[in-house]
Amino acid sequence: MQPLKTPRQLVQEATVAANLAGDEWMEKAKPKYVPVNAISGYRYPPMLDLCGNAHVRFTDRRTKNYKDFVKAELVRASGNGVVEINHKYQFRQEHGLLLACAKAALAVMEANGISNLRIWDWID
Repeated sequence: MQPLKTPRQLVQEATVAANLAGDEWMEKAKPKYVPVNAISGYRYPPMLDLCGNAHVRFTDRRTKNYKDFVKAELVRASGNGVVEINHKYQFRQEHGLLLACAKAALAVMEANGISNLRIWDWID
């Protein structure tokens, strides 16, 4: 099933959804960890979650959808299939926050007929 919207429109909608999901996550977030330097005893600012990352990524780069996103410059052809969703939390480190944003973006894409995507995430 081909989407009725252009890749650029889908990414714009996914970005809005990611921003909203991120806002909701941040409202509920409370500090979880306070890193301490073992030598000096210096206490760093509290962290809201573990460090990590999460992205929406194509599972099959042979598909028309993937090639359409590459043509629209929303996926780097030489990269690893990650869709360029530039939400406002993309440069933060909290795994839970980035995972919430990626899940919201993925839901938008899947609701519009893009089925060969998955969440690619990790904890540092």
